[in-house]
Amino acid sequence: MLLFLAWALCCVVAVIARWHVVWAALCLAPLLLLSLIWLDRPAHDPFGFYPWGAIALFAGVAIVVAATSVLGVVRGLLAR
Repeated sequence: MLLFLAWALCCVVAVIARWHVVWAALCLAPLLLLSLIWLDRPAHDPFGFYPWGAIALFAGVAIVVAATSVLGVVRGLLAR
């Protein structure tokens, strides 16, 4: 949880500092990690296994990416 919060704070700092390439790399890194987790699981699991940790992490990543992108757009519009 602390690692996720540190990552989210780094995303916010990258947007505020206008480091767009760093922000894009920060947003892409957890999605690459999740894709490795999802590709490594069994193709068909008769017991109904769902990777709830990865699903929750994906939801959190989506929220942070959306919030920081809106922050970037608003800061860009206010700078004009």
